[in-house]
Amino acid sequence: MAFVGMNAANAWVSFSSDNSIRDSYNVSSVARYSTGNFAVNLSITLPSTDYVVVSGASNGTGSNAVYLGSGWPSSTTQFYHATHWTNGTAYDRTHNFSAVFGDRY
Repeated sequence: MAFVGMNAANAWVSFSSDNSIRDSYNVSSVARYSTGNFAVNLSITLPSTDYVVVSGASNGTGSNAVYLGSGWPSSTTQFYHATHWTNGTAYDRTHNFSAVFGDRY
C-alpha cells in the first residue's frame, strides 16, 4: 500500500540488479545498461525535470561494506540510478531502491 498525498513520494522502487522489481509505486520498468547503472522508467509523467531522486543500495544482510546509490532525473518519465563503492567503482548490488519527490503531476 502506498501513501499518497501532497508530501508523499511521486514514485518509488525496490529492485535487484537483474532488473527484477520487488515492489514499486508509479514505476513501470527498470533497465540495466552497464555495471551498476540503471534507467528507471516511470508509469507517470512528471510536470518537469526539477525533481529529487533519493537512492540507495546494499548487498543484503551480513554485509558491512559501504555502497552508495545515487539517482538523478533524465526526463519527465525516467531517471537514472547508479551504484558504486566508496572508491567510485561501479557494482551491481542485490538491493537497490529509489524514491522520487517533486511537484505533483
